[in-house]
Amino acid sequence: MEMSSINLFVRGLWKGKVYSVVKGKQVIKNYTPPTDPQTAGQLVRRAVFATAVSNWLGFSQAQKNQWKVIADSKGKNLPGYQTYLSDYLKNN
Repeated sequence: MEMSSINLFVRGLWKGKVYSVVKGKQVIKNYTPPTDPQTAGQLVRRAVFATAVSNWLGFSQAQKNQWKVIADSKGKNLPGYQTYLSDYLKNN
């Protein structure tokens, strides 16, 4: 009979600490809230992204299917949505 040890690790945020596991070892760090400087460039990119998503939501099913065909023709294993967003963001 073979016995294996059970490793119990804590993951998540608790009492201002972030608990995670990296390469099989428990890691504990202080929680640092994310910052959002809202720079002009960042706000412009967010607006471009929002426009891309809004465009996609307005597409017909045929248009959405065409983006999947484009993704497949490029050899990418991505949904049409991600292919469209990637193309839009690269060109705007």
